[in-house]
Amino acid sequence: MPAGESGTAHPAPKVVPAGRPGRTGLEPALGLTSRPLSPETWPAFARLVKKHNGIFGGCWCISFHLRPGEGKRTAAQYRAMKRARVREGRAHAALVFDGRNAVGWCQFGPTAELPNIRSQKAYEEGLRGFPDWRITCFFIDRERRGEGIANRALQEALREIARLGGGTVEGYPEEVAGRKVSRSFLCSGTLGMFEKEGFEKTRKIAMHRWVVVRRIPPDRTRVGVAPTGATEVGPAMDTSPREVRQNS
Repeated sequence: MPAGESGTAHPAPKVVPAGRPGRTGLEPALGLTSRPLSPETWPAFARLVKKHNGIFGGCWCISFHLRPGEGKRTAAQYRAMKRARVREGRAHAALVFDGRNAVGWCQFGPTAELPNIRSQKAYEEGLRGFPDWRITCFFIDRERRGEGIANRALQEALREIARLGGGTVEGYPEEVAGRKVSRSFLCSGTLGMFEKEGFEKTRKIAMHRWVVVRRIPPDRTRVGVAPTGATEVGPAMDTSPREVRQNS
C-alpha cells in the first residue's frame, strides 16, 4: 500500500464492501469486462482517446499527473508522457471493455502519482492529511454514455485498490441533484455515484464539488497478485475492515 503523506489521516468512514449487486440500480451490459491500464491494454486505451480527438483538446488523461511547469504541451507530448507513465507503472486506471474495445475508465492512483486536482487551493486550505489513493477522473465513450459504465468503472477501480493493498481513498465529485449540468463538467464523477459505493462527504471545496472519502480494506486473497487477463465486471471482494493508520 502506498504510504500516506504528511498530516493525520481522515477519520475512518463506514466501510462498505465495493460493488454490491444492485447498488447502482443498473444491470451490467452483457459482455462487459474490466482490466487495469497497463502496457498490454494501452492500445485499447489509445484507440478510445484517439476516437475522441485526444480528449479535452489533447489531454490524453494526463492533467491530474502534472506538476507545476509540466503543462502547456502538445497532444503528442502528452501522449508520450502518459505512455511512459503506463510503461513505468505510474499511471493507474480501471478500463471497462466491450469485447476488445475499451468503452470507458476510472483513473485512480496514489496521491504522489496524481498531485493535481480540481479546486486545489481550496482543498489545501482545509487539508488535514493526504489520502493513500485518489480517484480523479472518468471518461466514457460518447456512444455508450447513460449505460452505467462510469459506475462499473468506479467499482472496478475500488476492486483494484483492494488488490493493491487498500487504504484511504478520496474522490472529488460534483453534486448534481436538482440542477442540469453539462457532461463536460462531470469528469470527476457525481456525488451520488460515490455515495452509492460507500463514500462519505467530508468537506466542500467548490460550490458543487465535495471531497469524499472511504476506507478500502485489502483483498487478502489477491494482495500483490498481478492481474491476469480480463475479469468479469461484478461485485468486488467483501473483505474485513482494518484500522485507520495514523501518521506521526
